[in-house]
Amino acid sequence: RVIGGTEAPRNYWKWQISLQLAYDDTPNYFYHTCGGSLIASQWVMTAAHCVDATQGKIYRVALGDHNLYENDGTEYFIPVSRIIVHEGWNPSDLGNGNDIALLFLESSVHQNGYIEIIRLPTAGAYLSNGFTCYVTGWGLTRSGGSIPANLQQAPLPVVDHATCSQGDWWGYYSKDNMVCAGGDGVRSGCQGDSGGPLSCEVNGLWEVYGIVSFGPAPICNTYKKPTVFTRVSVYTDWIYNQWRSLSAVLSNSAEPCKFQLAKKLWKYCTLAQTTKVNLSFLDRIRRVVGGTEVVPNSWPWQISLQYTYANAGGWGHTCGGSLLNARWVMTAAHCVDFVALGEHNLYKHDGTEYYMFVDKIIMHEGWKTNGYANGNDIALLHLTGSAHTSYYVQFANLPAKGAVLPNGYPCYVTGWGLTENNGNPSIVLREAPMPVVDQKTCSTPEYWNDYVTDRVVCAGGEGTFAGCQGDSGGPLSCQVEGEMGPIWQVRGIASFVAYACNLYKKPTVFTRVSAYIDWINQVSFTA
Repeated sequence: RVIGGTEAPRNYWKWQISLQLAYDDTPNYFYHTCGGSLIASQWVMTAAHCVDATQGKIYRVALGDHNLYENDGTEYFIPVSRIIVHEGWNPSDLGNGNDIALLFLESSVHQNGYIEIIRLPTAGAYLSNGFTCYVTGWGLTRSGGSIPANLQQAPLPVVDHATCSQGDWWGYYSKDNMVCAGGDGVRSGCQGDSGGPLSCEVNGLWEVYGIVSFGPAPICNTYKKPTVFTRVSVYTDWIYNQWRSLSAVLSNSAEPCKFQLAKKLWKYCTLAQTTKVNLSFLDRIRRVVGGTEVVPNSWPWQISLQYTYANAGGWGHTCGGSLLNARWVMTAAHCVDFVALGEHNLYKHDGTEYYMFVDKIIMHEGWKTNGYANGNDIALLHLTGSAHTSYYVQFANLPAKGAVLPNGYPCYVTGWGLTENNGNPSIVLREAPMPVVDQKTCSTPEYWNDYVTDRVVCAGGEGTFAGCQGDSGGPLSCQVEGEMGPIWQVRGIASFVAYACNLYKKPTVFTRVSAYIDWINQVSFTA
Protein backbone atom coordinates (compact mmCIF):
# COMPACT_ATOMS: atom_id res chain seq x y z
CA ARG A 1 0.00 0.00 0.00
CA VAL A 2 0.56 3.75 -0.10
CA ILE A 3 2.59 4.95 2.91
CA GLY A 4 0.97 7.73 4.95
CA GLY A 5 -2.26 7.46 3.02
CA THR A 6 -5.81 6.50 3.82
CA GLU A 7 -8.24 3.97 2.47
CA ALA A 8 -9.66 5.24 -0.82
CA PRO A 9 -13.41 5.76 -1.19
CA ARG A 10 -14.79 2.60 -2.76
CA ASN A 11 -14.60 2.74 -6.59
CA TYR A 12 -13.57 6.41 -6.63
CA TRP A 13 -10.42 5.79 -8.68
CA LYS A 14 -12.28 3.92 -11.39
CA TRP A 15 -9.30 3.63 -13.76
CA GLN A 16 -7.08 1.91 -11.17
CA ILE A 17 -6.44 -1.74 -11.94
CA SER A 18 -4.65 -4.53 -10.12
CA LEU A 19 -2.15 -6.36 -12.33
CA GLN A 20 -2.09 -9.97 -11.22
CA LEU A 21 0.34 -12.76 -12.01
CA ALA A 22 -0.52 -16.45 -12.10
CA TYR A 23 1.20 -18.38 -9.34
CA ASP A 24 3.55 -21.04 -10.72
CA ASP A 25 2.51 -19.99 -14.25
CA THR A 26 -0.83 -21.78 -14.00
CA PRO A 27 -4.16 -19.93 -14.31
CA ASN A 28 -5.55 -21.38 -11.09
CA TYR A 29 -4.34 -18.78 -8.60
CA PHE A 30 -3.38 -15.13 -9.16
CA TYR A 31 -1.73 -12.62 -6.84
CA HIS A 32 -1.40 -8.82 -6.97
CA THR A 33 1.95 -7.69 -8.31
CA CYS A 34 1.51 -4.08 -9.55
CA GLY A 35 -0.97 -1.33 -10.27
CA GLY A 36 -1.96 0.15 -13.60
CA SER A 37 -4.36 2.51 -15.37
CA LEU A 38 -7.17 1.75 -17.80
CA ILE A 39 -6.48 4.13 -20.70
CA ALA A 40 -8.65 2.55 -23.43
CA SER A 41 -11.26 -0.16 -23.72
CA GLN A 42 -8.62 -2.83 -24.35
CA TRP A 43 -5.48 -1.11 -23.08
CA VAL A 44 -3.88 -0.84 -19.65
CA MET A 45 -0.78 1.24 -18.92
CA THR A 46 1.70 0.10 -16.29
CA ALA A 47 5.44 0.16 -15.54
CA ALA A 48 7.83 -1.87 -17.69
CA HIS A 49 9.49 -3.29 -14.58
CA CYS A 50 6.15 -4.83 -13.58
CA VAL A 51 5.93 -7.26 -16.47
CA ASP A 52 7.93 -10.05 -17.98
CA ALA A 53 7.23 -10.17 -21.68
CA THR A 54 8.84 -13.59 -22.10
CA GLN A 55 6.78 -16.66 -22.91
CA GLY A 56 5.04 -18.52 -20.14
CA LYS A 57 4.01 -15.71 -17.79
CA ILE A 58 0.25 -15.44 -17.35
CA TYR A 59 -1.20 -12.07 -16.36
CA ARG A 60 -4.69 -10.75 -15.81
CA VAL A 61 -6.07 -7.38 -14.70
CA ALA A 62 -8.70 -6.83 -12.03
CA LEU A 63 -11.01 -3.90 -12.78
CA GLY A 64 -13.52 -2.29 -10.43
CA ASP A 65 -11.78 -3.85 -7.42
CA HIS A 66 -11.42 -2.41 -3.93
CA ASN A 67 -10.68 -5.28 -1.54
CA LEU A 68 -8.21 -7.70 -3.09
CA TYR A 69 -9.25 -10.57 -0.85
CA GLU A 70 -13.03 -10.30 -0.95
CA ASN A 71 -15.69 -10.34 -3.62
CA ASP A 72 -16.82 -6.69 -3.82
CA GLY A 73 -19.47 -7.44 -6.43
CA THR A 74 -18.03 -4.72 -8.70
CA GLU A 75 -14.83 -6.32 -9.95
CA TYR A 76 -14.17 -8.47 -12.95
CA PHE A 77 -11.07 -9.95 -14.50
CA ILE A 78 -9.68 -9.92 -18.04
CA PRO A 79 -6.60 -11.84 -19.22
CA VAL A 80 -3.72 -9.95 -20.83
CA SER A 81 -3.14 -11.10 -24.41
CA ARG A 82 -0.15 -8.92 -25.38
CA ILE A 83 2.57 -7.00 -23.56
CA ILE A 84 4.34 -4.08 -25.25
CA VAL A 85 7.37 -2.77 -23.36
CA HIS A 86 8.99 0.51 -24.41
CA GLU A 87 11.98 -0.21 -26.63
CA GLY A 88 14.14 2.15 -24.55
CA TRP A 89 13.55 0.28 -21.29
CA ASN A 90 16.62 -1.31 -19.70
CA PRO A 91 15.84 -3.34 -16.55
CA SER A 92 19.43 -3.01 -15.36
CA ASP A 93 19.34 0.80 -15.61
CA LEU A 94 16.20 2.08 -13.87
CA GLY A 95 17.59 5.62 -13.83
CA ASN A 96 17.46 5.76 -17.63
CA GLY A 97 13.66 5.95 -17.56
CA ASN A 98 11.30 4.61 -20.22
CA ASP A 99 9.66 2.55 -17.47
CA ILE A 100 6.38 2.11 -19.31
CA ALA A 101 4.49 -0.82 -20.79
CA LEU A 102 1.12 -1.31 -22.44
CA LEU A 103 -1.06 -4.35 -21.89
CA PHE A 104 -3.55 -5.36 -24.58
CA LEU A 105 -6.51 -7.15 -23.02
CA GLU A 106 -8.19 -10.26 -24.36
CA SER A 107 -11.53 -8.46 -24.56
CA SER A 108 -12.94 -4.95 -24.30
CA VAL A 109 -13.81 -3.39 -20.96
CA HIS A 110 -17.35 -2.16 -20.38
CA GLN A 111 -17.34 1.15 -18.52
CA ASN A 112 -19.88 1.51 -15.71
CA GLY A 113 -20.22 3.20 -12.34
CA TYR A 114 -17.16 1.32 -11.07
CA ILE A 115 -14.87 1.27 -14.09
CA GLU A 116 -13.80 4.22 -16.25
CA ILE A 117 -11.08 5.14 -18.69
CA ILE A 118 -8.62 7.82 -17.52
CA ARG A 119 -7.62 10.69 -19.80
CA LEU A 120 -4.00 11.05 -20.95
CA PRO A 121 -2.28 14.44 -20.66
CA THR A 122 -1.37 16.55 -23.65
CA ALA A 123 1.99 15.63 -25.18
CA GLY A 124 4.80 17.47 -23.40
CA ALA A 125 2.58 18.81 -20.59
CA TYR A 126 4.17 19.74 -17.26
CA LEU A 127 2.62 20.42 -13.88
CA SER A 128 3.89 23.24 -11.70
CA ASN A 129 5.91 22.69 -8.54
CA GLY A 130 3.60 21.91 -5.62
CA PHE A 131 0.62 20.88 -7.76
CA THR A 132 -1.32 18.32 -5.73
CA CYS A 133 -1.91 14.91 -7.28
CA TYR A 134 -2.84 11.52 -5.83
CA VAL A 135 -1.00 8.21 -5.77
CA THR A 136 -3.18 5.13 -5.37
CA GLY A 137 -2.45 1.46 -4.95
CA TRP A 138 -2.30 -1.69 -2.88
CA GLY A 139 1.39 -1.23 -2.01
CA LEU A 140 2.95 -1.49 1.43
CA THR A 141 1.36 0.71 4.10
CA ARG A 142 4.68 1.12 5.87
CA SER A 143 8.27 0.21 5.09
CA GLY A 144 8.71 -3.46 5.94
CA GLY A 145 4.95 -3.85 6.36
CA SER A 146 2.38 -5.88 4.48
CA ILE A 147 0.12 -5.30 1.50
CA PRO A 148 -3.33 -4.01 2.51
CA ALA A 149 -6.60 -5.56 1.44
CA ASN A 150 -8.21 -2.25 0.42
CA LEU A 151 -7.10 0.33 -2.14
CA GLN A 152 -5.21 3.24 -0.57
CA GLN A 153 -4.70 6.86 -1.63
CA ALA A 154 -2.39 9.70 -0.63
CA PRO A 155 -2.01 13.30 -1.83
CA LEU A 156 1.44 13.97 -3.26
CA PRO A 157 2.61 17.44 -4.37
CA VAL A 158 4.61 17.56 -7.60
CA VAL A 159 8.31 18.34 -7.19
CA ASP A 160 9.61 20.05 -10.33
CA HIS A 161 12.62 18.71 -12.23
CA ALA A 162 14.89 21.59 -11.22
CA THR A 163 14.38 20.67 -7.56
CA CYS A 164 14.22 16.89 -7.86
CA SER A 165 17.49 16.71 -9.81
CA GLN A 166 19.44 18.55 -7.08
CA GLY A 167 22.16 16.61 -5.30
CA ASP A 168 20.32 16.34 -1.96
CA TRP A 169 17.19 15.09 -3.75
CA TRP A 170 17.52 12.50 -6.54
CA GLY A 171 20.42 14.11 -8.41
CA TYR A 172 21.18 12.63 -11.82
CA TYR A 173 18.69 9.79 -11.26
CA SER A 174 15.91 12.28 -11.98
CA LYS A 175 15.45 12.73 -15.72
CA ASP A 176 13.18 14.92 -17.81
CA ASN A 177 11.12 11.87 -18.79
CA MET A 178 10.14 11.44 -15.13
CA VAL A 179 8.04 13.37 -12.62
CA CYS A 180 8.69 13.45 -8.89
CA ALA A 181 5.96 13.80 -6.25
CA GLY A 182 6.08 13.77 -2.46
CA GLY A 183 9.38 13.84 -0.57
CA ASP A 184 7.96 15.26 2.67
CA GLY A 185 9.01 12.16 4.61
CA VAL A 186 5.39 11.31 5.44
CA ARG A 187 3.58 10.09 2.32
CA SER A 188 4.88 8.09 -0.61
CA GLY A 189 4.29 5.21 -2.92
CA CYS A 190 5.90 1.91 -1.94
CA GLN A 191 6.38 -1.68 -3.10
CA GLY A 192 3.16 -2.93 -4.68
CA ASP A 193 2.18 0.51 -5.97
CA SER A 194 4.52 0.16 -8.96
CA GLY A 195 2.84 0.73 -12.29
CA GLY A 196 -0.09 2.55 -10.71
CA PRO A 197 -1.23 6.06 -11.61
CA LEU A 198 -0.32 9.51 -10.40
CA SER A 199 -3.75 11.05 -10.94
CA CYS A 200 -4.03 14.83 -11.23
CA GLU A 201 -7.17 16.93 -11.60
CA VAL A 202 -6.52 19.55 -14.30
CA ASN A 203 -9.26 22.01 -15.25
CA GLY A 204 -11.84 19.77 -13.62
CA LEU A 205 -10.73 16.60 -15.45
CA TRP A 206 -8.67 13.73 -14.05
CA GLU A 207 -5.57 12.83 -16.04
CA VAL A 208 -2.88 10.23 -15.42
CA TYR A 209 0.38 12.18 -15.31
CA GLY A 210 2.65 9.50 -13.94
CA ILE A 211 3.33 5.77 -13.59
CA VAL A 212 4.88 4.69 -10.27
CA SER A 213 8.46 3.75 -11.15
CA PHE A 214 10.88 3.86 -8.21
CA GLY A 215 11.55 5.27 -4.75
CA PRO A 216 14.11 5.01 -1.96
CA ALA A 217 14.81 1.67 -0.27
CA PRO A 218 14.32 0.35 2.30
CA ILE A 219 12.50 3.43 3.71
CA CYS A 220 9.91 4.44 1.10
CA ASN A 221 8.95 7.77 2.71
CA THR A 222 12.44 9.26 3.03
CA TYR A 223 12.68 13.05 3.27
CA LYS A 224 13.75 14.66 -0.02
CA LYS A 225 13.45 11.34 -1.80
CA PRO A 226 10.04 11.66 -3.48
CA THR A 227 8.38 8.85 -5.37
CA VAL A 228 9.55 8.94 -8.99
CA PHE A 229 7.02 8.37 -11.77
CA THR A 230 7.36 7.87 -15.51
CA ARG A 231 6.08 11.15 -17.00
CA VAL A 232 3.22 10.05 -19.25
CA SER A 233 3.16 13.25 -21.34
CA VAL A 234 6.55 12.26 -22.80
CA TYR A 235 5.07 9.03 -24.13
CA THR A 236 1.63 9.97 -25.47
CA ASP A 237 2.73 9.74 -29.12
CA TRP A 238 4.37 6.38 -28.41
CA ILE A 239 1.15 5.13 -26.80
CA TYR A 240 -1.01 6.18 -29.76
CA ASN A 241 1.47 4.63 -32.19
CA GLN A 242 1.24 1.28 -30.39
CA TRP A 243 -2.56 1.40 -30.63
CA ARG A 244 -2.41 2.11 -34.35
CA SER A 245 0.27 -0.50 -35.00
CA LEU A 246 -1.57 -3.27 -33.21
CA SER A 247 -4.85 -2.30 -34.88
CA ALA A 248 -3.15 -2.72 -38.25
CA VAL A 249 -1.78 -6.12 -37.24
CA LEU A 250 -5.08 -7.42 -35.87
CA SER A 251 -7.39 -6.13 -38.61
CA ASN A 252 -7.96 -7.99 -41.84
CA SER A 253 -6.15 -6.33 -44.71
CA ALA A 254 -8.42 -4.80 -47.32
CA GLU A 255 -7.71 -5.13 -51.02
CA PRO A 256 -5.45 -2.41 -52.45
CA CYS A 257 -7.48 0.53 -53.72
CA LYS A 258 -7.64 1.14 -57.44
CA PHE A 259 -7.59 4.82 -58.37
CA GLN A 260 -9.92 4.68 -61.35
CA LEU A 261 -13.35 5.81 -60.21
CA ALA A 262 -14.57 9.12 -61.54
CA LYS A 263 -15.08 12.16 -59.29
CA LYS A 264 -14.85 10.50 -55.90
CA LEU A 265 -12.44 7.79 -54.88
CA TRP A 266 -14.21 5.26 -52.68
CA LYS A 267 -11.81 3.83 -50.18
CA TYR A 268 -13.87 0.73 -49.57
CA CYS A 269 -12.24 -0.87 -52.60
CA THR A 270 -14.57 -3.86 -52.32
CA LEU A 271 -17.62 -1.69 -53.08
CA ALA A 272 -19.13 -1.63 -56.55
CA GLN A 273 -19.34 1.81 -58.19
CA THR A 274 -23.09 1.39 -58.57
CA THR A 275 -23.46 1.47 -54.78
CA LYS A 276 -22.54 5.17 -54.58
CA VAL A 277 -25.26 7.39 -53.16
CA ASN A 278 -26.47 10.72 -54.52
CA LEU A 279 -24.10 13.29 -53.03
CA SER A 280 -26.38 16.23 -53.78
CA PHE A 281 -28.90 15.28 -51.13
CA LEU A 282 -27.56 17.71 -48.58
CA ASP A 283 -24.43 19.51 -49.72
CA ARG A 284 -22.02 18.49 -47.04
CA ILE A 285 -19.39 20.93 -45.94
CA ARG A 286 -18.73 21.80 -42.29
CA ARG A 287 -20.41 23.06 -38.99
CA VAL A 288 -23.17 24.02 -36.60
CA VAL A 289 -24.85 27.40 -37.25
CA GLY A 290 -24.96 29.61 -34.16
CA GLY A 291 -22.97 27.16 -32.05
CA THR A 292 -19.74 27.39 -30.11
CA GLU A 293 -16.50 25.41 -30.14
CA VAL A 294 -16.75 22.38 -27.88
CA VAL A 295 -14.37 21.44 -25.10
CA PRO A 296 -12.00 19.13 -27.02
CA ASN A 297 -13.14 15.48 -26.94
CA SER A 298 -16.24 16.20 -24.85
CA TRP A 299 -18.36 14.35 -27.44
CA PRO A 300 -16.14 11.26 -27.76
CA TRP A 301 -18.58 9.22 -29.90
CA GLN A 302 -18.56 11.88 -32.66
CA ILE A 303 -16.67 10.83 -35.79
CA SER A 304 -15.72 12.63 -38.99
CA LEU A 305 -16.62 10.76 -42.17
CA GLN A 306 -14.09 11.64 -44.87
CA TYR A 307 -13.61 11.18 -48.61
CA THR A 308 -10.86 11.71 -51.14
CA TYR A 309 -11.04 12.82 -54.77
CA ALA A 310 -9.32 10.71 -57.38
CA ASN A 311 -5.76 11.88 -58.11
CA ALA A 312 -6.16 14.81 -55.71
CA GLY A 313 -4.62 13.26 -52.60
CA GLY A 314 -5.65 13.91 -49.03
CA TRP A 315 -9.00 13.52 -47.34
CA GLY A 316 -11.87 15.93 -46.75
CA HIS A 317 -14.64 15.96 -44.16
CA THR A 318 -18.04 15.20 -45.64
CA CYS A 319 -20.34 14.12 -42.79
CA GLY A 320 -20.54 13.33 -39.12
CA GLY A 321 -21.42 10.06 -37.45
CA SER A 322 -21.52 8.15 -34.16
CA LEU A 323 -19.28 5.30 -33.02
CA LEU A 324 -21.64 2.51 -31.89
CA ASN A 325 -19.09 -0.15 -30.95
CA ALA A 326 -15.62 -1.34 -31.89
CA ARG A 327 -16.53 -2.13 -35.51
CA TRP A 328 -19.62 -0.08 -36.40
CA VAL A 329 -20.33 3.59 -37.11
CA MET A 330 -23.82 5.03 -37.59
CA THR A 331 -24.41 7.88 -40.02
CA ALA A 332 -26.96 9.12 -42.54
CA ALA A 333 -27.61 7.04 -45.65
CA HIS A 334 -26.98 10.11 -47.82
CA CYS A 335 -23.42 10.21 -46.53
CA VAL A 336 -20.68 7.61 -46.59
CA ASP A 337 -16.35 7.01 -46.34
CA PHE A 338 -13.16 7.08 -44.28
CA VAL A 339 -13.64 7.49 -40.53
CA ALA A 340 -11.67 9.79 -38.20
CA LEU A 341 -12.09 9.03 -34.48
CA GLY A 342 -11.16 11.33 -31.59
CA GLU A 343 -10.89 14.33 -33.91
CA HIS A 344 -11.32 17.95 -32.77
CA ASN A 345 -9.43 20.17 -35.22
CA LEU A 346 -9.75 18.87 -38.79
CA TYR A 347 -6.67 20.69 -40.06
CA LYS A 348 -4.05 19.88 -37.48
CA HIS A 349 -2.82 16.87 -35.57
CA ASP A 350 -4.54 16.92 -32.17
CA GLY A 351 -2.66 13.90 -30.85
CA THR A 352 -5.97 12.24 -29.95
CA GLU A 353 -7.32 11.25 -33.36
CA TYR A 354 -6.76 8.16 -35.42
CA TYR A 355 -8.18 6.95 -38.71
CA MET A 356 -9.89 3.79 -39.87
CA PHE A 357 -11.15 2.62 -43.25
CA VAL A 358 -14.62 1.36 -44.01
CA ASP A 359 -14.94 -2.06 -45.66
CA LYS A 360 -18.72 -2.42 -45.74
CA ILE A 361 -21.65 0.00 -46.05
CA ILE A 362 -25.18 -1.05 -45.23
CA MET A 363 -27.88 1.48 -46.04
CA HIS A 364 -31.42 1.00 -44.85
CA GLU A 365 -33.39 -0.86 -47.49
CA GLY A 366 -36.12 1.82 -47.34
CA TRP A 367 -33.77 4.69 -48.17
CA LYS A 368 -34.33 6.58 -51.44
CA THR A 369 -31.62 8.99 -52.55
CA ASN A 370 -34.06 11.57 -53.90
CA GLY A 371 -36.79 11.18 -51.33
CA TYR A 372 -35.74 12.45 -47.94
CA ALA A 373 -39.37 12.83 -46.92
CA ASN A 374 -39.60 9.04 -46.97
CA GLY A 375 -37.12 8.88 -44.11
CA ASN A 376 -34.95 5.83 -43.45
CA ASP A 377 -31.90 8.10 -43.77
CA ILE A 378 -29.63 5.79 -41.82
CA ALA A 379 -26.58 3.70 -42.68
CA LEU A 380 -24.12 1.55 -40.77
CA LEU A 381 -20.44 1.45 -41.69
CA HIS A 382 -18.29 -1.55 -40.82
CA LEU A 383 -14.66 -0.69 -39.99
CA THR A 384 -11.66 -2.67 -41.23
CA GLY A 385 -10.25 -2.90 -37.71
CA SER A 386 -11.49 -2.53 -34.16
CA ALA A 387 -11.73 0.96 -32.66
CA HIS A 388 -10.04 1.24 -29.28
CA THR A 389 -11.94 3.43 -26.86
CA SER A 390 -10.11 5.88 -24.63
CA TYR A 391 -10.90 9.14 -22.89
CA TYR A 392 -11.08 10.69 -26.38
CA VAL A 393 -12.95 7.92 -28.20
CA GLN A 394 -16.02 6.25 -26.70
CA PHE A 395 -19.05 4.33 -27.86
CA ALA A 396 -22.44 5.99 -28.13
CA ASN A 397 -25.37 4.86 -26.01
CA LEU A 398 -28.57 4.21 -27.94
CA PRO A 399 -32.12 4.74 -26.67
CA ALA A 400 -34.68 2.04 -26.01
CA LYS A 401 -36.78 0.93 -28.96
CA GLY A 402 -39.60 3.40 -29.61
CA ALA A 403 -38.44 5.96 -27.03
CA VAL A 404 -39.67 9.52 -27.68
CA LEU A 405 -38.54 12.72 -25.96
CA PRO A 406 -41.09 15.37 -24.93
CA ASN A 407 -41.45 18.76 -26.58
CA GLY A 408 -38.72 21.19 -25.48
CA TYR A 409 -36.34 18.51 -24.18
CA PRO A 410 -32.77 19.94 -24.34
CA CYS A 411 -30.33 18.15 -26.64
CA TYR A 412 -27.15 19.08 -28.52
CA VAL A 413 -26.15 18.89 -32.16
CA THR A 414 -22.43 18.63 -32.92
CA GLY A 415 -20.42 18.78 -36.10
CA TRP A 416 -17.98 20.54 -38.38
CA GLY A 417 -20.72 21.99 -40.64
CA LEU A 418 -21.10 25.58 -41.84
CA THR A 419 -20.89 28.18 -39.08
CA GLU A 420 -23.29 30.50 -40.89
CA ASN A 421 -25.42 30.35 -44.00
CA ASN A 422 -23.16 30.47 -47.07
CA GLY A 423 -20.28 30.74 -44.63
CA ASN A 424 -17.04 28.88 -44.17
CA PRO A 425 -16.40 25.45 -42.76
CA SER A 426 -15.42 25.06 -39.13
CA ILE A 427 -12.01 23.55 -38.49
CA VAL A 428 -12.96 22.60 -34.93
CA LEU A 429 -15.90 20.59 -33.65
CA ARG A 430 -18.88 22.78 -32.70
CA GLU A 431 -21.91 22.27 -30.51
CA ALA A 432 -25.29 23.98 -30.20
CA PRO A 433 -28.21 23.42 -27.81
CA MET A 434 -31.31 22.24 -29.67
CA PRO A 435 -34.65 21.72 -27.93
CA VAL A 436 -36.78 18.88 -29.27
CA VAL A 437 -39.87 19.87 -31.29
CA ASP A 438 -42.48 17.12 -30.98
CA GLN A 439 -44.00 15.51 -34.07
CA LYS A 440 -47.40 17.08 -33.52
CA THR A 441 -45.86 20.56 -33.78
CA CYS A 442 -43.23 19.79 -36.40
CA SER A 443 -45.76 18.26 -38.81
CA THR A 444 -47.98 21.36 -38.89
CA PRO A 445 -48.01 23.37 -42.16
CA GLU A 446 -46.03 26.28 -40.72
CA TYR A 447 -43.25 23.89 -39.70
CA TRP A 448 -42.39 20.90 -41.92
CA ASN A 449 -45.89 19.65 -42.74
CA ASP A 450 -45.96 16.10 -44.15
CA TYR A 451 -42.18 15.97 -44.62
CA VAL A 452 -42.12 14.87 -40.98
CA THR A 453 -43.09 11.33 -39.99
CA ASP A 454 -42.88 9.43 -36.71
CA ARG A 455 -39.49 8.06 -37.83
CA VAL A 456 -37.78 11.44 -37.52
CA VAL A 457 -37.23 13.89 -34.68
CA CYS A 458 -37.11 17.67 -35.04
CA ALA A 459 -34.94 19.97 -32.93
CA GLY A 460 -34.35 23.71 -32.98
CA GLY A 461 -36.36 25.95 -35.28
CA GLU A 462 -36.09 29.10 -33.15
CA GLY A 463 -34.06 30.80 -35.91
CA THR A 464 -30.79 30.88 -33.97
CA PHE A 465 -29.16 27.47 -33.73
CA ALA A 466 -29.26 24.74 -36.37
CA GLY A 467 -27.37 21.92 -37.94
CA CYS A 468 -26.07 22.83 -41.38
CA GLN A 469 -24.24 21.36 -44.35
CA GLY A 470 -21.41 19.20 -43.05
CA ASP A 471 -23.28 18.22 -39.91
CA SER A 472 -25.21 15.55 -41.84
CA GLY A 473 -24.99 12.10 -40.29
CA GLY A 474 -23.84 13.50 -36.98
CA PRO A 475 -25.53 12.88 -33.64
CA LEU A 476 -28.29 14.61 -31.76
CA SER A 477 -27.06 13.86 -28.23
CA CYS A 478 -29.43 14.05 -25.27
CA GLN A 479 -28.74 13.45 -21.59
CA VAL A 480 -31.25 11.13 -19.93
CA GLU A 481 -31.47 9.30 -16.62
CA GLY A 482 -29.89 5.84 -16.70
CA GLU A 483 -29.66 3.02 -14.16
CA MET A 484 -26.34 4.36 -12.85
CA GLY A 485 -27.21 8.07 -13.15
CA PRO A 486 -27.33 10.52 -16.08
CA ILE A 487 -26.03 9.21 -19.41
CA TRP A 488 -25.79 10.64 -22.92
CA GLN A 489 -27.70 8.92 -25.70
CA VAL A 490 -27.67 9.48 -29.45
CA ARG A 491 -31.33 10.16 -30.24
CA GLY A 492 -31.00 11.43 -33.79
CA ILE A 493 -28.92 11.41 -36.99
CA ALA A 494 -28.76 14.79 -38.76
CA SER A 495 -30.73 14.32 -41.98
CA PHE A 496 -32.05 17.52 -43.57
CA VAL A 497 -32.67 21.19 -42.96
CA ALA A 498 -33.93 24.24 -44.84
CA TYR A 499 -31.59 25.79 -47.40
CA ALA A 500 -31.01 28.72 -45.04
CA CYS A 501 -30.12 26.44 -42.17
CA ASN A 502 -31.45 28.41 -39.20
CA LEU A 503 -34.87 29.45 -40.50
CA TYR A 504 -37.55 30.18 -37.94
CA LYS A 505 -39.98 27.24 -37.57
CA LYS A 506 -37.81 25.09 -39.81
CA PRO A 507 -35.97 22.96 -37.25
CA THR A 508 -33.19 20.56 -38.16
CA VAL A 509 -34.68 17.14 -38.92
CA PHE A 510 -32.97 14.02 -37.61
CA THR A 511 -33.55 10.34 -38.24
CA ARG A 512 -35.07 9.07 -34.98
CA VAL A 513 -32.67 6.37 -33.79
CA SER A 514 -35.21 4.68 -31.50
CA ALA A 515 -37.27 3.77 -34.58
CA TYR A 516 -34.38 1.69 -35.96
CA ILE A 517 -33.08 -0.22 -32.93
CA ASP A 518 -34.20 -3.60 -34.29
CA TRP A 519 -32.60 -2.85 -37.67
CA ILE A 520 -29.34 -1.70 -36.05
CA ASN A 521 -29.15 -4.83 -33.90
CA GLN A 522 -29.95 -7.11 -36.81
CA VAL A 523 -27.30 -5.56 -39.07
CA SER A 524 -24.53 -5.27 -36.48
CA PHE A 525 -24.98 -8.85 -35.25
CA THR A 526 -25.47 -10.60 -38.58
CA ALA A 527 -23.59 -8.61 -41.23
